[in-house]
Amino acid sequence: MDSFVVVITNAYRDGKLLDAIQNKLRENWENHDTLIAELTKLHNHRDIDLIASFSVLKNSPTSQLDFFLLRNVLEKSLPKLDAPVSKTMNCVANLVKEAGNDMMAGTLLPPFVDYCSANPSRPKDALKIIENLPEEYAALFTQVVIAGARLDIEFFLDEIVRFSRHENIELRRNSVFLLGRIKYPVNIHIIEKAIICLEISVKNETDDRLLGALIDSAFNLYKQTQTQAERITNIVNKALSKGDDYTLHASSAIFGFGIKELPDILLDCLLSQLIRVKPENKGSLDNIDYGLTELIPRGNWKGVEFLENFLLSNSEKLTIDVFDSLMRELFKNQNNILNRLVTRWFIMGDRILCDGISEIAKLAHEGNIQLAVAPSDFDHSQPIHIIFLARKAIGYLFSTPVTAASILISLMHYASDKTTTEALINLLFDFLLINYPGAIRKYVTEKTAIESDGVKSSLETVVKLSNEYFENIKSTGIIPELHPSQSQRDTYRRRFSKIIEQAMRDAQKESVLLSLVSTSVLLYGRKSVNYAYGSDGQFNRMEFPLQPHSTEMEFPRVTNIDPFGLDYALRVFRAERISQ
Repeated sequence: MDSFVVVITNAYRDGKLLDAIQNKLRENWENHDTLIAELTKLHNHRDIDLIASFSVLKNSPTSQLDFFLLRNVLEKSLPKLDAPVSKTMNCVANLVKEAGNDMMAGTLLPPFVDYCSANPSRPKDALKIIENLPEEYAALFTQVVIAGARLDIEFFLDEIVRFSRHENIELRRNSVFLLGRIKYPVNIHIIEKAIICLEISVKNETDDRLLGALIDSAFNLYKQTQTQAERITNIVNKALSKGDDYTLHASSAIFGFGIKELPDILLDCLLSQLIRVKPENKGSLDNIDYGLTELIPRGNWKGVEFLENFLLSNSEKLTIDVFDSLMRELFKNQNNILNRLVTRWFIMGDRILCDGISEIAKLAHEGNIQLAVAPSDFDHSQPIHIIFLARKAIGYLFSTPVTAASILISLMHYASDKTTTEALINLLFDFLLINYPGAIRKYVTEKTAIESDGVKSSLETVVKLSNEYFENIKSTGIIPELHPSQSQRDTYRRRFSKIIEQAMRDAQKESVLLSLVSTSVLLYGRKSVNYAYGSDGQFNRMEFPLQPHSTEMEFPRVTNIDPFGLDYALRVFRAERISQ
């Protein structure tokens, strides 16, 4: 270590301290903590000046110095350094600025907090410097106050209140933000002072970023006290009435990540205001998604009403896909909340809501999601409502036929007259069973064995109609005029193959996995052979036996006979509305 001291001190005298530190770290990285501790000791003994040396460090691509490697040395040594506050602040501010937009830019700030709190005089001295030179050091205001609050909470709270009226907007923003970041003692007087400061600020301020910070602080104060819910809500409501995107984003973050701690009065306030979030603000929408994912599945209908109003207000600009976490949660809760949404949204008939049900049903992929209507959400004494729901289910869930069939079968439980029952039977047969004889026939047969007598009789009728229909088709024999020629079939298959091939290529472009690995196409064979380097440095042959896999997809049969007629009927079902 003596040789290390000699090298470092000589390099410092020659103006090459940073070069020497970098070389020593790379030569002996496994002992870098010991080297940094020795550097700290040399600085405190006044043999070198780390602060002065690091103050000139630049983040330049042409420099031989590794900026972040060297800055890490200061991060680890700073809390234990004995250095003037003004020079240290200048050094830290420069290094944070030099880091630019790198994610590591702020890693120097926590050590700076520890440096300030190591001596009671440092935070107060730093605060005076910031007040005199706010344009240069406003970015360090938060760290200085946090450090000072560890030592003297009342003094620095008074300073926050004073700086909340400073002419510099950045200091006012940071002051309001800090009111929610201080850990308050159990002292009503101190917390009251903070709340009063927020009430004054929300009355006087109009800056959107400041109002966003104010909302964040107000909620953090509530979390610490679990009291004053009405006053906190009034503060948040006033801020939202004056703010814009930043303020709404702060509110969405509270809604998304603090939903379990929100009092009802504040929850109502946020739901009434978040409806103003713009569709292009993806971050805010993600936060709302997280909040709704927690709120709706636990049966809070306020969340459902907000979701409906938000989607209807932005029906031309977004779909339910923006709330993907909520969609997955609703899919998992299909036997309660989702059944109610299916019934409610199909009765309402708005396209964006009904499309939302279709998108959720598609999450089942190759599986079958089975739904049922909720009798509490429609007038099941009215036959027209029953038929309307059945047609809506077919119109929007035609591509997931088992789901559509499950809704029709559930509606049969509420069909109290023969006409309604026959209408449901015909809809199930004409649109689902004829088009999907494999999946729907299997599903109907399974349901017949477990349903009650009335519904069982209806399903047996559907199966009987199916048997007669396909027997009649077979009885006609082969009619050449109805069969395309071999060349026409080959042409269609080639065209369909190209469509599928292009779809696969498009999907592969979006694949995260395929962007990380290379791919190859095997035309034939029973196994794949590859070679890889082993631990001995030699190529090793690796064989992978190929396994067959297959999937099947049932296409609607009527699309081969009357595609336009089928499409028109489904469009009519989707477009229909019923008077409430």
